[in-house]
Amino acid sequence: MTPVFLLLRLAGLVFLIELLVMFGLHATHMEDLLQLHAGATAAAVLLALLDAFALILVAAPAAYYWVVRPYVLARNKAEEALRRSEALLSRIMATVPEAIITVDENQRIRRFNRGAERLFGYAAEEAGGQNVGLLLPDRFRAAHRDHMADFASAAEPTRMTGEQREISGQRKDGTEFPAESSISRLDLGGKTLLTVVLRDITERKRVEAALRASEERFRGIFDNSPSAIMLKDLGGRFRFVNPRFEEWYGIAAADVIGKTSEDIFDAKPAEFSIAQDRRVLESDAACEYELELTFADGRLHTVVSTKFPVRGADGRTVGIGTISTDIGERRRLEEQLRQSQKMEAVGQLAGGVAHEFNNLLMIILGNADLLGAELEGNEPQRSHVEAIEQAALRGGQLAEQLLAFSRRKPLLPETLDFSEHVRAAESLLRPALGKTIDLQILPGEGLWLVKTDPGQFQEAILNLVLNSRDAMPEGGRVTIETANVRFDETRPAPKPKVRPGEYVMLAVGDTGCGMSRAAVERAFDPFFTTKEVGKGTGLGLSMVHGFAEQSGGFSWIESEEGRGASVRLYLPRALDQTEERPPAAQDGLELARLPSS
Repeated sequence: MTPVFLLLRLAGLVFLIELLVMFGLHATHMEDLLQLHAGATAAAVLLALLDAFALILVAAPAAYYWVVRPYVLARNKAEEALRRSEALLSRIMATVPEAIITVDENQRIRRFNRGAERLFGYAAEEAGGQNVGLLLPDRFRAAHRDHMADFASAAEPTRMTGEQREISGQRKDGTEFPAESSISRLDLGGKTLLTVVLRDITERKRVEAALRASEERFRGIFDNSPSAIMLKDLGGRFRFVNPRFEEWYGIAAADVIGKTSEDIFDAKPAEFSIAQDRRVLESDAACEYELELTFADGRLHTVVSTKFPVRGADGRTVGIGTISTDIGERRRLEEQLRQSQKMEAVGQLAGGVAHEFNNLLMIILGNADLLGAELEGNEPQRSHVEAIEQAALRGGQLAEQLLAFSRRKPLLPETLDFSEHVRAAESLLRPALGKTIDLQILPGEGLWLVKTDPGQFQEAILNLVLNSRDAMPEGGRVTIETANVRFDETRPAPKPKVRPGEYVMLAVGDTGCGMSRAAVERAFDPFFTTKEVGKGTGLGLSMVHGFAEQSGGFSWIESEEGRGASVRLYLPRALDQTEERPPAAQDGLELARLPSS
């Protein structure tokens, strides 16, 4: 009821009261009233009406100014604020990129902003009034309906659900997408409204998947790297080490992280590493150095390390990275290659010298033969000619050995069995070794056949056995072993530039004094010997090496000072179409070991 109506009713009430008072004062009953005041009634009524009208005229402006006007202004202001609020809300709803959807207690869509239109492909008019399950894949609708019902009756009015689980949405065209959602509840006039804010996280999921793939690749590189990789912070503490580091030093990563080089390594290597770290930080540049370290296997390894500053996103140095590579095997292969190249060059030189030497010896022997015929009957002079012939013949033997080393001596290859020739040579070898040296023969089973010169093979066995004998002046044991060997990617040959395939191996080992590393590297050089002057020509092993190379195989030495030596001769298997294939090589017969003393 408005204030104007209240004023009017108040004025009428005053008028009635005034009439009653007047009637009560001047008459006790209706007849007296009509008789005594018949003439004055009209005037009194008129007077009352005039009083009421005057009261209205006087009170109405004041009532409007003090009562009606503030009410109207407040209502207008509230309505304007409501309009502005609704306009602001509409602008926000239209401009936010997220989808904002309001549903009632029946899960019918009541509000559907532009973000929702863009995300789902429905116009607001299409989605309005529809069940919210329209926006979900079929397989999730029942579960979502129960979830919304539970939330509508829950005590908490707001809950972030995107942090706990993902929601799958479905567009108008049927395509699905992952979304993150938050839900809020509003209880209004006994009704419950639920507002859902959805954000499409397809791009974020793609970036996360790409990041995971990148991290997996990064982890794969680091975990499988043949080099040890380390990362330290600016305080010198380890923050990351890869499995190769753990393998080399026998330390688990968990026991390394957070510690310094001083906590892990011996004093000298630790000081050197810290000095290199300081050098990297001071120069702000990478540095490379070579260091010998003892690994967990107890052996000394040559390691090349590269240290470099690790920079953050802002370009500032945040740590020190180190990549260390064990180059011991590479150095060994490089040395073997250099040795092979040297032997090739020396072989060519020796072959040329032997060929020319042979030509000179032929001239000497020819002239000596003619001179001897002329001196027939003159024994004193003829003895000098015979001495010349003997020296020339010894020179011929020397030239023959040089030709064998240089692989220029003609071979007469035949298919032969290693075991048969070793057994045949046994009767010659035992007397040559003497009583203080024991001969042990370990023939392999099912040996493959080889194709080579039998005479050269016998000579090679004899040379190897005699070398072993000379290394044991106090006596010992010589072991001759044979076996089938197959070289492939999983079991490479001990020497570079060797073709993969099947080989038959002859190993002659002894329990003698052994050879130093430097002597092993030069053992196949012509005229190199560790024997005293006058006790060896230095061509025995050279001849074996040349014979093996000329037969398509190779030779190999393993020796350590004080542990004897093992010389192995590998010749390729001779495959014949009619040959029955013997058993495969047994991994147990490696024969790379040295004979035990």
